[in-house]
Amino acid sequence: MKKSLLVLSLTLLYFSSFSQERLSAETKKFVVFKDSIIVFKDAVLIDGTGTDSRSHQSVIIKDGKINWIGDDAKAIIPQGAKTIDLNGKALM
Repeated sequence: MKKSLLVLSLTLLYFSSFSQERLSAETKKFVVFKDSIIVFKDAVLIDGTGTDSRSHQSVIIKDGKINWIGDDAKAIIPQGAKTIDLNGKALM
C-alpha cells in the first residue's frame, strides 16, 4: 500500500511539472503576442548588467522563454516564427 501511494505521488508530481504556466489577469494585460516562437530582430540590446548596449541584435523567444540572443547575422530564425523588426528601437 505504501509503495503504491509513493508511486502515485511521484507520478502526479512528474506530470504536474509539465503543466503550462498560467498567467494572471493582471499579467495578461501586457501580453500582446501568443505565438510559440517570437523573434525580435535588429534591436539595440540593453542587457541591464551595465555593459555597453549592442546594436543589430536578435532575441528568440520560444514558449515564453528566451531561447537565444546574439548578432542578427548569426541568428537562425525558426520556421513559422513571428518576426518583429525593431530597427531603431531598444530592447531591454
